[in-house]
Amino acid sequence: MAAVDEKGCNMVRATTPPLEDSLPVERHGRMYGVSILPIISPVPISADSSVSREVLRMTLTEASASWRMLTEVRFKLLALLPTISALALFAIVSPAGALADANTPVRVAAAGFGFFITLGIWIYDRRNDELYNELISRARRAEFELGIDTGVFRGRPKPRAIRKGNIQVHVRLVPLAKRLKLIKSPKDPISVINHGIAVQIIYGSVLAAWVLAGVSAAFGWVP
Repeated sequence: MAAVDEKGCNMVRATTPPLEDSLPVERHGRMYGVSILPIISPVPISADSSVSREVLRMTLTEASASWRMLTEVRFKLLALLPTISALALFAIVSPAGALADANTPVRVAAAGFGFFITLGIWIYDRRNDELYNELISRARRAEFELGIDTGVFRGRPKPRAIRKGNIQVHVRLVPLAKRLKLIKSPKDPISVINHGIAVQIIYGSVLAAWVLAGVSAAFGWVP
């Protein structure tokens, strides 16, 4: 419930979200952390609590719709990029096809073009990833303020960590792991069952393929 001042106006939800470390055992492995940024402004907006709840519902609905849209964009990119790149790479390194009569500079230029296009799409996806995470944060906060305990966003299962027997394997290359978003702190276990590392593998493979095609064309390794 939202806090109500002496004039009967709605204020920010007074209850603060619980710390994940203080959650009971049955909630471990799920994400209950909530942003400290409120949805409802601390400035009184209405004497009717139904207005606040409607704002929260609209926020949750819009965040969910935008989240689904970004997810759809990502899946389309991940489906089309490797497919189109594979066809273009085959044309560069193959003696037959669209670039059968092309000379070395043209093949190298084509490989460079493909590399920078892929790099640009990767940068675009990284920005979408930031917006994607922010939408989840806002939706989780809206669910919290609506009083939802475990919903679509709040209480989602955490990515599974690599385990060796019953011992969590901790990363040694902490800076690299943090850069790849495998961990948030040195004490975290390595998590590979997540979207981030899968996307990095796909984009990394395509970028490496473009580099290899360009080097092959430059040094005459193309048959």
